Amino acid sequence: MRLVDSLLEFLFPDRNTCMLCARPPAPLCRSCHERVQLGQAQWVRVGWRGVDRVVALWPYEGQVRRQVQSMKFLSQPHLARLFATAFGNSGLLEQLAVDVVTAVPMHRSRFLQRGYNQAALLAVELALSQGWPYRELLVRVKNTLPQHTLTSKARQSNLLGAFRATADLANLRVLLVDDVLTTGNTVRACAETLRAAGAKEVVVLVLAIALPRSKNY
Repeated sequence: MRLVDSLLEFLFPDRNTCMLCARPPAPLCRSCHERVQLGQAQWVRVGWRGVDRVVALWPYEGQVRRQVQSMKFLSQPHLARLFATAFGNSGLLEQLAVDVVTAVPMHRSRFLQRGYNQAALLAVELALSQGWPYRELLVRVKNTLPQHTLTSKARQSNLLGAFRATADLANLRVLLVDDVLTTGNTVRACAETLRAAGAKEVVVLVLAIALPRSKNY
């Protein structure tokens, strides 16, 4: 086996099986495909400043929730490639006009603790699969508290001044990638920073969405 194949096998040991039940084929077997309703969330319209559209693949529940948490907290970064493949198979990416792909950044201290940024892994895999350029356009300059531990009001102030753009983005259409969308405060703060740097369009892409179903979403 070639060195590159050995490395891929080490990094992505489960790439030939369903990400939800571990049975072939990848990335989703037929029964899991039907159970999670692939692409159910699809295009989600929001009235957020700086965000043009949100694209979500699944509702954040059940097996999807468990697998996203495994990628995020249980040292299973190889799932990023399977998730990217599932997104590619959904047909949602064909509707996007993208100049550059970037990810919601992680503060350096948290990155050193976890060893990887799951949003960046997903963004890189998506960019490679679609032939889009990937760039780290944002840095997290403030080590914020985890959003899920805060009240609604505290979540907004927690992110003030948290991000900085790394380049002039004049007239670029940016695809901003994260794993899960809950309140949306983080991606809104990132989108506003990208807009301030000149981006003409910011589309947010997430694996799963936990926003309530209402007329605003």
